Amino acid sequence: MKKTPYLLLIILIFSCKENIKSPVENSKNKYSINGTIENLKDSLTIVLSNIDWRNRSSNDIDSTYSIAGKFNFKGNLPNPGLHTLIIKDYKNMIGKAVNFWFANEEIIINGNYDDFENSTIIGSPSNELYKKYLKLEPKDKLDFIYKNPDNNFSLSTLMDNPEWISKDSLKLFYSKLNTELKNSKKGITLNNIITTESIKIGDHFKDFEALDLKGNKVKLSDFKGKVILIDFWAIWCHFCHEQNQTEFTYLNKKYNKDEFVIISYSLDTKKELWEKSSKADSIDWINISNIKGMNDPIVALFDLKSLPQSFLIDKNGIIVKTFNGYNSENNIIEQEIDKLINK
Repeated sequence: MKKTPYLLLIILIFSCKENIKSPVENSKNKYSINGTIENLKDSLTIVLSNIDWRNRSSNDIDSTYSIAGKFNFKGNLPNPGLHTLIIKDYKNMIGKAVNFWFANEEIIINGNYDDFENSTIIGSPSNELYKKYLKLEPKDKLDFIYKNPDNNFSLSTLMDNPEWISKDSLKLFYSKLNTELKNSKKGITLNNIITTESIKIGDHFKDFEALDLKGNKVKLSDFKGKVILIDFWAIWCHFCHEQNQTEFTYLNKKYNKDEFVIISYSLDTKKELWEKSSKADSIDWINISNIKGMNDPIVALFDLKSLPQSFLIDKNGIIVKTFNGYNSENNIIEQEIDKLINK
């Protein structure tokens, strides 16, 4: 059966964590969230999490308990973005959630426990844009972002999947940003995508450096003279795991290590997740990462649009083939490697 590239499947797992630490506060750029929810029982756990669409993940940033139908959070938010509030009733195994956009602002949330997902959010201009955006038809969403460019919401939404937008369009959007947004993490990443010249078939590889799980530095040029298969993957990519456990395991055993090498480059954001999935997939070939997720400059260098994606490099360092997705019913990668090994 044909496996299409894993692009838009996003699974957010909100798990209970003990001793969740609040963000470090300073004298400015603080946020506060004050919630008043009818029919909210006392002593229910309420978790505030950041949602990272681009890296298909969520991170718990604070937690509290409900008292007399109310709850509150205070802290410093390093990066504005989409967040979720989850009410966890462990006794009855019930969870309620509401998503909203905010930065370091004073947020008021009013609602009813039975309809918590439709609570009213007050105090976040970005969330007003987010609500309008959600109501649009898919074909109108990008146009909306370009008509409302100079804000964190539009920049962050554009950066969810910038690879599918032309560089000319990205340049136009970037030109409309103020200095603060251009200097933000997402602004810098966007500029890197715009200014990076992506490699293509027929090009000589451009060297890069990353770390293996033991912290050793590994360069692509370390394997010059060999046939190289470099694959990009991440823990959230189902077909990446399938390919690791079947096709790549087979290829790694078949070929002489003096002639051929597989390099798996993880686009995860947490080393512990990368290490866990590497062990689960029994990866015993070259396995490296810079733990920067889809914001890693290498994404722009290789013009990655989906995962898994692999590149075949010949003994002279020339990129000769690229493979998108994973197809368990053919052995096209093996055939192409055989051609290069037997040349």
